[in-house]
Amino acid sequence: MRYEIKIYHRGRLSLYEQGWVLAEDLPCHPLLLQRLADIGAIELRRGLLSQSDAAKVEKILRLRRSLGVNLSGAVIIAELMDRLDDMEAEMDRQGREREF
Repeated sequence: MRYEIKIYHRGRLSLYEQGWVLAEDLPCHPLLLQRLADIGAIELRRGLLSQSDAAKVEKILRLRRSLGVNLSGAVIIAELMDRLDDMEAEMDRQGREREF
């Protein structure tokens, strides 16, 4: 027998609970967000970003401040850092599988 679990909410979920962030809540100019969307670094939908894209924007801004690189350079560095994180997680997973 198969059961289906349904979760009901009394009120509407906030945008944050749904995984979205208002672009105006980020500490940058809206044109910068539009430029990031134009080059494919983030997905901007009607003034909303996913939480992961909001984190990416904050990482890009931090790279620009700390390293003094331009926007394109910061985007590339952020993407490479994400790839390294993914590769390290995969290597850790494979290492754990070998232990068994």
